[in-house]
Amino acid sequence: MGASTYDALRLLVDLKQKQNAGAAQVPEMPFEGRAGDTLARFSEMMAGFVEKSQNTNLVELFDFVVESSNYKQFTLNDPDGAERWENILELRTVAQQYKDLSPRESLAAFLESVALVSDVDGYDASLTG
Repeated sequence: MGASTYDALRLLVDLKQKQNAGAAQVPEMPFEGRAGDTLARFSEMMAGFVEKSQNTNLVELFDFVVESSNYKQFTLNDPDGAERWENILELRTVAQQYKDLSPRESLAAFLESVALVSDVDGYDASLTG
C-alpha cells in the first residue's frame, strides 16, 4: 500500500469514526468503484474491532477479530498454514495472561509484550559488533 492510499484509508477510518460518533456532517468517502467498496468494508471491519475493544476482554476480542476477518481460513489456505495457525493459537494463549485487566489495559499490555518479543526475535547481535 502506497503512502497516498494509506492517507486516504486513514481519512476513511476517521470519517467512519466521526459517523459512528454522530457527527452532524460527514464528508463524502474519498474512494470510488471496487477499490472504494473494498476499502469501505475494511474500514467498517476495523471500526468494529476498535468498538469491540472498548468493552471486551482480550481473549474474546482476539477470537472476534480472527472470526470476523476469516483469518483462520485465510491462514490454512497457505501451504505453511497449519504451522502458522499453531503460532496464532500460541498468541491466543499469551493473550489469556491479560484477561484480568480492563479491556484497554489488557490490549495495550499485550501489544507491548508482543512488540518486545518481536524486537528480540529480530535482534541480530552480529550487527552491533
